[in-house]
Amino acid sequence: MEDAKEEVEYAGLVKKGGAVAGEYSDFTDYISTFIDYVVQTVHNASVRLDKNDRPIISKNGKAKVCASHSYLIKAEIVKERNAAAVENVNILVALIEQSGNKMPHISAATLVERNEILKQRLHDCKPRSRQQILARTFETTWKLTHASECQEWTETQDCS
Repeated sequence: MEDAKEEVEYAGLVKKGGAVAGEYSDFTDYISTFIDYVVQTVHNASVRLDKNDRPIISKNGKAKVCASHSYLIKAEIVKERNAAAVENVNILVALIEQSGNKMPHISAATLVERNEILKQRLHDCKPRSRQQILARTFETTWKLTHASECQEWTETQDCS
């Protein structure tokens, strides 16, 4: 037996014990309980649900979860006022990350069908302004991803 500090790892977090293994201060117990609650809440909020609010189960039997972060999205997305474009980015990034090594494919019609905000905007607007709404949404979607920077970089390179 060792009289060193005990470390318990839970979801990437390390809880350090007192001088004797198994003894924790009241403060550490409070922080640990709070952290456990935060981790559980974040996990529950990230579980993907079907139309009947049941968790979507993957082939390995675990619940599918939404990505917690992505390097494909620019940080300016938090300041964006076009909610339909933000939702488009989220849909596209989820598709890219779920495709793994395969090439992801999605049509514009499918993207509009999955985006409830954009679908509602197109339903509520006048027929002549639909093209403008689509153009603004998809242009902003493109600007909010790092893919636009990759295209600009490849266009400036002399590949000949």
